[in-house]
Amino acid sequence: FTPEDFPAIEKRMREIIARDRPFTKRVVSREAAKSFFEEKGEAFKIELIDAIPADRRGIALSIRERMGQLGGEASINTVVGSGSEVQLVMPRSL
Repeated sequence: FTPEDFPAIEKRMREIIARDRPFTKRVVSREAAKSFFEEKGEAFKIELIDAIPADRRGIALSIRERMGQLGGEASINTVVGSGSEVQLVMPRSL
């Protein structure tokens, strides 16, 4: 993409948002994601998936796991368009 492409992209994004349809998230395996994009002919997205280290767990899961290992807990709530609320609770003594 070039900076000249942005106005058209932004216009299209506004059109999609104006439909007021819910955004959904579906968690699938790496292979299922690659198959999905292969069927759509989106080779670049397959390259992006391949560039992600196989052991990457995602920030929310990593935070929750680390807090749990230390005896605490993490709550992460995200609302599209409003941001994320993160609450970390750790015992005073370990």
